Amino acid sequence: MARFYDVVGYGTTEELPDQPGVWDDVIIEETYFGDVIRNIKREEAGEGLNNNVAVNNAISIVADPYAFGHYHEIKYVRW
Repeated sequence: MARFYDVVGYGTTEELPDQPGVWDDVIIEETYFGDVIRNIKREEAGEGLNNNVAVNNAISIVADPYAFGHYHEIKYVRW
């Protein structure tokens, strides 16, 4: 099992202060330690010149109170 140390991005939807009625995701990045539980990559034959790449990874982090309270807002993991 591989180790993980990098950024997890959380996205919260907030109204833009200079544009009333316009909402956008505000990204907050936090750094975590963890493990890579599943690391699967496969190439599928596509219609174009290059193959399509399908990635199916699972990463487990050592969570802090912020992660427990906002896990449903996770948008991405940089790895």
